[in-house]
Amino acid sequence: MVDLDSPVWRNMSASCGGTGELSAKLLRRIREGVDDDATFAELYHQVCHQLSVGRVACIAVPHLVDIARTGKGMRLIWALSTIGTVVAARQAHPRSSPSVPEEWQVDYLGAIEEARRLTAEALRATG
Repeated sequence: MVDLDSPVWRNMSASCGGTGELSAKLLRRIREGVDDDATFAELYHQVCHQLSVGRVACIAVPHLVDIARTGKGMRLIWALSTIGTVVAARQAHPRSSPSVPEEWQVDYLGAIEEARRLTAEALRATG
């Protein structure tokens, strides 16, 4: 998983334009316990705005899965729905979606599999 302080974030495009620096800041806030809808909504906007996936999604998804592992309520919903939108958008628009760089494929694909498991678990839960 790419460290949130890594300069790599600066070189990753967000889906709405700009770099991944804001995504790293938002993920840091979420990890620090900020659970407001505005923070999650902006992160969603950064990684998959209007169903177009930014390159930053490939390094944000493993962080979102990590957040979902311990998430409850809206925190879990936001994390899993953002990941789900990234996956669905990449499948729906394969030619316009950026490829996952080879150095992050193992982390990204592993995170997607874990997200599937977490989603199935969440769907089986009551309440």
